[in-house]
Amino acid sequence: MKILVDTNVMIDYMKRPSEKMKQIFMDEDVVISGVIASELLHGALSEKEVKSLEEDLGVFESLNIGQGDWNEFGRFLYKLRKNGLTCPYPDALISFIAIKFDVSVWTKDKHFKLIKEIEDKLKLFEFVE
Repeated sequence: MKILVDTNVMIDYMKRPSEKMKQIFMDEDVVISGVIASELLHGALSEKEVKSLEEDLGVFESLNIGQGDWNEFGRFLYKLRKNGLTCPYPDALISFIAIKFDVSVWTKDKHFKLIKEIEDKLKLFEFVE
């Protein structure tokens, strides 16, 4: 099973992973996306940290949308807004990518549960410490 990890989970994994978290990263097919990589790189504090992050992230498969997917993503955003949900753009994009590739999202962010209430195709990976 592929699990698309959100930025907040990757930060925890890189800074203070629990044994259970380490086990999931070893046992499951953990993937990222370009939006997650860019969020992590955006938070870097130095060029050295940027290079280290790029190296670390290079070991993960990256799921990304293509040129032809942007209109569909726009419709996805429209659906969320029409149903009363305005959420951070990266969270919507991560959700859209997860739906497109039929993978679960591992996150600690509440927006994903709200998105799932509107789009039931979104699967969330339940992590209990």
